[in-house]
Amino acid sequence: MSKYTVNSYLVDDGIQVKTEAGKHTIICDEGLSDGGKDSGPDPVEYLAAAVDSCISISVGGNQ
Repeated sequence: MSKYTVNSYLVDDGIQVKTEAGKHTIICDEGLSDGGKDSGPDPVEYLAAAVDSCISISVGGNQ
Protein backbone atom coordinates (compact mmCIF):
# COMPACT_ATOMS: atom_id res chain seq x y z
CA MET A 1 0.00 0.00 0.00
CA SER A 2 1.27 3.46 -0.93
CA LYS A 3 1.78 6.23 1.57
CA TYR A 4 0.27 9.57 0.61
CA THR A 5 1.60 12.88 1.88
CA VAL A 6 -0.45 16.00 1.18
CA ASN A 7 0.11 19.42 2.75
CA SER A 8 -1.88 22.59 2.06
CA TYR A 9 -1.00 26.19 2.84
CA LEU A 10 -3.13 29.32 2.65
CA VAL A 11 -1.54 32.07 0.57
CA ASP A 12 -2.72 35.34 -0.99
CA ASP A 13 -4.76 36.60 1.98
CA GLY A 14 -6.31 33.22 2.72
CA ILE A 15 -8.17 32.74 -0.56
CA GLN A 16 -5.58 30.86 -2.59
CA VAL A 17 -4.29 27.46 -1.43
CA LYS A 18 -0.98 25.88 -2.38
CA THR A 19 -1.08 22.11 -1.99
CA GLU A 20 1.91 19.81 -2.18
CA ALA A 21 0.93 16.25 -3.07
CA GLY A 22 4.04 14.12 -3.15
CA LYS A 23 6.39 15.85 -5.60
CA HIS A 24 3.58 17.86 -7.25
CA THR A 25 2.36 21.37 -6.43
CA ILE A 26 -1.25 22.35 -7.02
CA ILE A 27 -2.69 25.87 -6.84
CA CYS A 28 -6.35 26.14 -5.89
CA ASP A 29 -8.02 29.53 -6.15
CA GLU A 30 -11.40 31.18 -6.35
CA GLY A 31 -12.63 33.02 -9.42
CA LEU A 32 -12.39 36.77 -9.82
CA SER A 33 -16.07 37.22 -8.97
CA ASP A 34 -15.50 35.40 -5.65
CA GLY A 35 -12.52 37.51 -4.60
CA GLY A 36 -9.76 35.24 -5.94
CA LYS A 37 -7.29 35.71 -8.77
CA ASP A 38 -8.52 32.71 -10.80
CA SER A 39 -4.97 31.31 -10.86
CA GLY A 40 -6.23 27.73 -10.61
CA PRO A 41 -9.41 25.68 -10.39
CA ASP A 42 -11.63 26.21 -7.37
CA PRO A 43 -11.97 23.45 -4.74
CA VAL A 44 -15.16 22.02 -6.27
CA GLU A 45 -13.54 21.80 -9.71
CA TYR A 46 -10.55 19.96 -8.22
CA LEU A 47 -12.84 17.55 -6.39
CA ALA A 48 -14.86 16.87 -9.55
CA ALA A 49 -11.65 16.36 -11.52
CA ALA A 50 -10.30 13.94 -8.89
CA VAL A 51 -13.48 11.85 -8.91
CA ASP A 52 -13.65 11.90 -12.71
CA SER A 53 -9.99 10.86 -12.99
CA CYS A 54 -10.49 8.03 -10.51
CA ILE A 55 -13.50 6.71 -12.40
CA SER A 56 -11.74 7.01 -15.76
CA ILE A 57 -8.66 5.14 -14.55
CA SER A 58 -10.82 2.46 -12.90
CA VAL A 59 -12.79 1.73 -16.07
CA GLY A 60 -9.80 1.92 -18.39
CA GLY A 61 -9.76 5.49 -19.59
CA ASN A 62 -11.29 6.82 -22.80
CA GLN A 63 -12.17 3.80 -24.87
